[in-house]
Amino acid sequence: LQDYNYLEFRYDLGVGMSFRFPSVQLNNGYIYYHTGEGSVYQVDFNATGTADSYTHLVGYQGKDMHFVQDSAGSFSNGQASSAYYLEYASKKREYFAADGRLLGIVDRFGNKITFLHQDRVMYDGQTYKVISSITDTVGRTVTFTYDTTLQTTGTFNGENIVVSVKDPSGTVVQTVTYIKWRVSRTLDGVAQTYAPYLWKIDNQNHDDTYFTLNVQQGNFDYYKKYFDSNSGYNGFYLISAVEYRNSQTNYQFEKITRNLGSSGVGEEFRVVSRNDQLWKYDATLNQTSMTGDYNHTHYTYSGDYTGFPTYYDPNNLPSTYTFSSTATLQSTTNTNGLQTISTFNGLGQPLSTEVKSPNGEQKLSTNLAFHPTFKYLPTSIQLADYGVG
Repeated sequence: LQDYNYLEFRYDLGVGMSFRFPSVQLNNGYIYYHTGEGSVYQVDFNATGTADSYTHLVGYQGKDMHFVQDSAGSFSNGQASSAYYLEYASKKREYFAADGRLLGIVDRFGNKITFLHQDRVMYDGQTYKVISSITDTVGRTVTFTYDTTLQTTGTFNGENIVVSVKDPSGTVVQTVTYIKWRVSRTLDGVAQTYAPYLWKIDNQNHDDTYFTLNVQQGNFDYYKKYFDSNSGYNGFYLISAVEYRNSQTNYQFEKITRNLGSSGVGEEFRVVSRNDQLWKYDATLNQTSMTGDYNHTHYTYSGDYTGFPTYYDPNNLPSTYTFSSTATLQSTTNTNGLQTISTFNGLGQPLSTEVKSPNGEQKLSTNLAFHPTFKYLPTSIQLADYGVG
């Protein structure tokens, strides 16, 4: 098995975490564009579809951007020249080096944001490029300073990334510290070095944000649709709580088995509930505690987007197959029990959204037809309202 986590080795922010910057991942001959907002698209320069042949982003629903090989190396940050760029309809471009790191962003007027990088040895013992500074056209700079304490054998007090914002004169005007904690890890059953996870974000106003993780294990098998002693397993670092200055958001999860390609199967996790609580001071006890239950939502599911266990190939699900999720509000007000049901077909197209009130009222939006090129874009929608009884 390969000990590799793309986002971790791109940003060193902890497992599953990243800064909101675009980047390009190169893996086993494939290229993937990461938007920085959570979406990832495979790059195919030989795509033949109406949209894909222009965007080169497989499955992207639009023609407002396209990914290009930059053989001329048209942008340089002083450390490397660009090998790829993504251009938007606005003519803004994001430039990437041959190894996929972001070099710069330039808008149609020539305003430029330049990214520099430094070498950093990660927990797998290999060296990767991480962001060292960001500078805009007027000279404002953001610097990244990295501690190297993760593998400390003595007392461990966290490993910090300090992000400092400087005005054009070089004066620091804002500082944010990302504090990582660590967890021991194994690979092929053998104990390895520590891996980091993000524990706390601290700004100069001490409006700290804390992350509580629930570490779980999920099995996987590449070659069959069941698990046995030869199957592998992954660690999952689930965010069970996010604590803010005056409140906390809690999450609960359930384990689910999904198709892993057409031949394999794997266990993953999905959210089954979330709620908010408030920090309140109790004068009698002279202490602050977490109280209340706000914005509480329960999630239930019917079927799964990979088709398991009804179908074994997630890339060839019939359009007649459907799966859905239901979000149910829990409240002390008249919204208690309000449900929103979202239904999709085997092609991943959104079929309908249904809002049901506890008294029987119902609003239903049904997509009757879809665009021939942008297959997730509905072109005909039917709206219906149903009263009580």
